[in-house]
Amino acid sequence: MTKCPDISGLQFSKPSKEAIEDIQRIRELGNLLTSVVAGSTVVKIFSSYGVRTLEVAYNISSYEWAAWAQAMGSIDYLEKARVQRIAYLHLLDNKTTLTTEEVKFWEAVVHGCH
Repeated sequence: MTKCPDISGLQFSKPSKEAIEDIQRIRELGNLLTSVVAGSTVVKIFSSYGVRTLEVAYNISSYEWAAWAQAMGSIDYLEKARVQRIAYLHLLDNKTTLTTEEVKFWEAVVHGCH
């Protein structure tokens, strides 16, 4: 990661606002997917009709937690990659019409900064 640029007076153009809305939708879908994956785990563990305590303990201990953790981590990675792709394509498609501040902003999103 690189150092975040100093950006002052940033006002987003209509295309930039639309790209930000796309990114917000990706974030919302990522959050929804995370909830679904986490919720499906609970359903799978407690899915037996008339589940007894020993069966629940077995279901919890036999669940593939490593695969679950990998799936949860992949959601974040895919979400980040999709956000970077939206930013990169927006930058390419609009570079000649974006303000200097907008270009700095979108480059920071594409390359990451801290």
